[in-house]
Amino acid sequence: MAEPTDKSPTKGQDEEQAPELSLEQLDSMILSEDPKFADDLALVRSIPSDGSVDLDVVDTGQTFPSVNNPWNDAIGIRKLIVTVLPFLPRLWDWQYNFTTKVHLRRMQFKTFLNELGPRTLQGIKAGGKASVETSKAKIVTFKGLTWPLKTAALSIIVLGVFTGVFVYRSITKGILPGDEEYLIASLEEWSVQAHKYDPETEMDSFYDSPRTIQNIMSLSKMIVNIRPSPGSGPNPMAAMEFFLEGLSPEAIVEVKDRETEIRDLFQRTLEDLTYGDLDSAEGKQQLTEKLRQTLNMNLTKGKIRRVFIKEFVLKP
Repeated sequence: MAEPTDKSPTKGQDEEQAPELSLEQLDSMILSEDPKFADDLALVRSIPSDGSVDLDVVDTGQTFPSVNNPWNDAIGIRKLIVTVLPFLPRLWDWQYNFTTKVHLRRMQFKTFLNELGPRTLQGIKAGGKASVETSKAKIVTFKGLTWPLKTAALSIIVLGVFTGVFVYRSITKGILPGDEEYLIASLEEWSVQAHKYDPETEMDSFYDSPRTIQNIMSLSKMIVNIRPSPGSGPNPMAAMEFFLEGLSPEAIVEVKDRETEIRDLFQRTLEDLTYGDLDSAEGKQQLTEKLRQTLNMNLTKGKIRRVFIKEFVLKP
């Protein structure tokens, strides 16, 4: 019986039969398969190899051709200028590298703005999908629990919600309601509209207003003996006539009904005063106030607002 012949090539034979490619052939294959790779390779070759350009910010979508420094091998007038200003070659390299970096950064930022929307939308979709998957997994896990565990889980959820509401209300409105005002301090809180006014210039007195009835009556003249003082003789006298203004018509009616009694009350009050008490304007003012108070203590149906002196004669 003949043995089968193994015709498969060995490893050494395979390496011997593989064709060798030159660099030019390899470049041609790369250019035919991926033309963009050739552009990227040209961009890398155009970047200076002295480390002046940061390779981390190079945008492969933008090509920057290599530009030789015109001040390095200057001739003619430029050579003379470089002799006077030897820092010009370094200054030119600096501004070229700076401009290149700024342009690359701007292109990178533009690319970032263009991709911001799609990436954000993609992140939202991924987050939503992950949330849905997590929720489904939680629901499946919850369904697999026994009834006592389900009851305990629901109780914990309700307690957590109640605790959150309680904490929020405690921070915003307080735990207990504030003190309520049972008495109204001002009707402004209940009014539809409030008006401000100046009491000194815009206030009209109720009793002095001409639109109200003036409750005024006159007492007939009375002559009384008063007490002497160092500035008078031994028997000074006073003749007086008064006007009375009441707070209500009832007070005036009562004074008229009791006029004789009121006149006698005034005479007894005047007899207790001295000539010096009535000889000044201040004394007369005090007299009217004292008469008003004495009269109001004896009235029963109203009050007297003011007492005026209509006529006043004083004999020393």
